[in-house]
Amino acid sequence: MKAHKEIRFFKEINQLYEATNSTHRAVYNLFDIFRLEDLEGETVKALPPYRKSFYHVSFKKSPSNSFVFINADRFENRRDCLVFSSPYHIYSWQRDSNTKGFVFYFKDEFLSCDILSEFPFFKVTETNLFEPEQTEAEKLLGYFEMIWAEFRGTNSYKTHIIQSLVLALLYYCKSLHERYKTQAKDQPRSLVILNQYQQLINKFYLEKKTVEEYASLLGITPNHLNDVIKQATDKTARSFIVERILLEAKSLLTHTELDIADISYNLQFDEPTNFGKFFKKYVGLTPLQFRNRKQKD
Repeated sequence: MKAHKEIRFFKEINQLYEATNSTHRAVYNLFDIFRLEDLEGETVKALPPYRKSFYHVSFKKSPSNSFVFINADRFENRRDCLVFSSPYHIYSWQRDSNTKGFVFYFKDEFLSCDILSEFPFFKVTETNLFEPEQTEAEKLLGYFEMIWAEFRGTNSYKTHIIQSLVLALLYYCKSLHERYKTQAKDQPRSLVILNQYQQLINKFYLEKKTVEEYASLLGITPNHLNDVIKQATDKTARSFIVERILLEAKSLLTHTELDIADISYNLQFDEPTNFGKFFKKYVGLTPLQFRNRKQKD
């Protein structure tokens, strides 16, 4: 995919629609849903990398020539697929004009729960794309169709009904996620700490880069944090910080034309050489080598 000068940010759902040349507009600020087959001919078939302040869920029926980029990873869709993204993702896509399915967007305030904690498939550290089996796909399609029908209806309580249906869909997706993913077994308190740690890293990875800083935010000692993370994931607490910084670095190298020096400063490295050493230590390539390789893919 072609690199771009900068990654656009959409605060409102309608700003994203405007960027796609669609005449469709959200009438409700916190939630909107549409069918891919209803998109007008002038709607763009691809959108460069962007961020947004809201969540996204899409279900595409057997797209023949489409793909999505989620951060630095490209996924080609040859089967029915279910895709999730959160405000923490860099996202881009290309669709076939014959692609069918549903897309909906919602903001944090639409659901009365901690979304990232309750539904881990929205996290940048988790798998964000599933290819369900036929029976699963049929059930998923049923949920989307119910949400779509209710959204277009005139029921006085439709907002509450849609919220309930979205939660039902997300909990069904959670059951799929748990089946698809081999999860580490651990004590509940440890899982709470792990989830809180991942959320804090997503929020502060540019500002706080030591285990000690996150342990302080969690109100526990660094040694205890390390022990909990090691027991739950067989990884070090430090590795989660490193992975999040690398994920952002790879996304910027893949999707923008920013100089390596600019990327290093964006990631809060004091010198580009330090960023280069850090990147090569964990990736095995220099930032420039990684960018060149991605451009050839």
